[in-house]
Amino acid sequence: KTINFYLDKLKDILNYCFDTSGIILMILVNEGNKKLMREKKVPILDYYFDKVNMCLWPKLIQLLDMHHSSIEKANPKNLRITLTGVSLSTKRYSEFVCGLYELSMKMGHEMVLSRLTRIKNSMLELLSQLSEKMPSDIQKMIFM
Repeated sequence: KTINFYLDKLKDILNYCFDTSGIILMILVNEGNKKLMREKKVPILDYYFDKVNMCLWPKLIQLLDMHHSSIEKANPKNLRITLTGVSLSTKRYSEFVCGLYELSMKMGHEMVLSRLTRIKNSMLELLSQLSEKMPSDIQKMIFM
């Protein structure tokens, strides 16, 4: 009953959680705890750790897909760019992906890396469309 109580609470929290980095950290901590318990030959909580992973992974995939679709739906006409600085969307994307890439390398899961590649490709397409707003070819190249 206690394990199911905590699993239900986790599911409730995940319904309102949109912190991708936090979810990855939770997966890393969960996998680390499971590994530690396995090394100490205490398999009693394997069921719990597996259930937690089964809650966290679908949420992570959902959040990565949401980020991807957000970039896909972005209208370059509505995004502001400046001739002298980095656009806000580029800065937010780079901070987001740098953090996720570091965390996902620790995880070593191809599923996360393939989702990040999809997000990267969509962002490059968006940047290409944004560069068309630049007045000269040189500024377009600098922007990219």
